[in-house]
Amino acid sequence: DLDLHRGRSIVVAGAGQPPAVHALAYAINARLGNIGETVVFTVPPKTQARQGLAALSELAGELERGEVEMLLILSGNPVYAAPADLHLADRIGNAKLVVHLGLYQDETAAKAHWHLPEAHYLESWGDARAFDGTASIVQPLIGPLYGGKSAVELISSLADESPRTGYDIVRAYWRNEWKGDGDFERSWRKALNAGVVPGTQASAVAPALKPGWAERAEWQPHSSDGSQESYEVIFR
Repeated sequence: DLDLHRGRSIVVAGAGQPPAVHALAYAINARLGNIGETVVFTVPPKTQARQGLAALSELAGELERGEVEMLLILSGNPVYAAPADLHLADRIGNAKLVVHLGLYQDETAAKAHWHLPEAHYLESWGDARAFDGTASIVQPLIGPLYGGKSAVELISSLADESPRTGYDIVRAYWRNEWKGDGDFERSWRKALNAGVVPGTQASAVAPALKPGWAERAEWQPHSSDGSQESYEVIFR
């Protein structure tokens, strides 16, 4: 079926799959002529040096050693949701100051020195990017009912001389981004009306596999029940 639909098919690897699997998916799509047709590659909008469990484990170690002066928790409930072997419920108290911004007075809020009411996402101004880089202005449906603050407003209150509203923060960022546009107000209203910011889609890039990657792969017969033979790939 794939061979009969070259340039119109697609092979997708799950986001949690290891690099070797993504390399195989890329190689198959390249062989089928899908690159640039049904598959387009862009540089990720945001790159994080530390992610997921590794970063949380590192934080747990720093808390255990008493190296954290101030811990700012923006939304979420890590005391409840983090893996039990990190012992965050016990270690979080080692920070000299713990501030939790959240919608609920949950397990993490109970461990914090300060619990701040978070504005619901339907009460907050912000912006976001899609996987292809396209930016969108996030608009609230209503004003905060209980005086809650968004994450950007809380960070502004800590970093800026004069705290700003979420609306002012988002407008100021895009005013700076649109320096070349002579009519900012027109561009701003157009973006709010359209739901996306024109011209922010990331440019396509052409990735390439490192030479010799395929030679390191060994294809071994594999069958889970003996009824149908399949193959698994082992990278050395």
